[in-house]
Parts: sequence; structure tokens; C-alpha cells
Amino acid sequence: SLSLVPACTDEEWTKFERVDLEADGIELEEHEQYYTTSVPPEGSTFTVTANGKNMKYGTLKEFWEIDTDNYWNRNFSTTCPPDDEMPKGDWGNVVYLSREVPYSVKITVTPNTTTKSRMLRFSFGFAYDISYLDISQEPLKK
Repeated sequence: SLSLVPACTDEEWTKFERVDLEADGIELEEHEQYYTTSVPPEGSTFTVTANGKNMKYGTLKEFWEIDTDNYWNRNFSTTCPPDDEMPKGDWGNVVYLSREVPYSVKITVTPNTTTKSRMLRFSFGFAYDISYLDISQEPLKK
């Protein structure tokens, strides 16, 4: 016997919804599916909190950094957020301030002592409920 399974329409499969983010200690520029900001060459510490209707998905999922060859290099990914292991490196670190809804992280970006601009990308959420936060930072000395 042949059974038919109802198919999802293309519209159902491609419906991305963002996780709204708000920051304390830095200004975010809002775009459709992502946010951008810049931090001073001396570094900065600020908080990012998920809010809005998709805030329950607002855990930190992935982190990328532009490497020396100008490629996005994924340095962190978790399948089970909020995770005890968090992104950290020469650029700074991230820690959870709240591991429950609304999820909140503290991001510390260290002084940029390199000669190149720094680009960092954080993704909050997963699957179709996701937002990206792109952070740029100029070097202290050019």
C-alpha cells in the first residue's frame, strides 16, 4: 500500500526568525538577521542578552574569528548550550551571566595589539531561530 506524507512548502522550510539581542555597554546596529558593532582598540567588556519572542533559543552556539588569511575560522561550537566550555583566546573571552531565559553573556574583547583589524562573529540560537553578532576592532598601532 502506498501512503502519502504531507510535504512542507518551501515557505515553511525557509522561514528564518532571528533571536533579538540587546546589549549593555555597547551600541548594536540592527540588521535583518544579524547585528554589528565595533569596540575600541583598547578593548571593551559588555553584556549581550537574548530577548523577544525567540529568547528561549538565545544561547551562544558558535564563535568565529577571521584568521591571518582572511578566512572565517570557527573556533567554538556546541551542541548542548549553555555549555561550560566557552570561547576564549588572544581576542578575549565569553562567560554566561544567566544560563536560564533570558540568556545573557559577558563578552570581553582585549586590546588589539596586532597590526590587523580584528573581526569576531558570535551566533546565538540554532536552526531557523538564529542571530549573528559581528564585532570589529581596529589595532592599537597601524
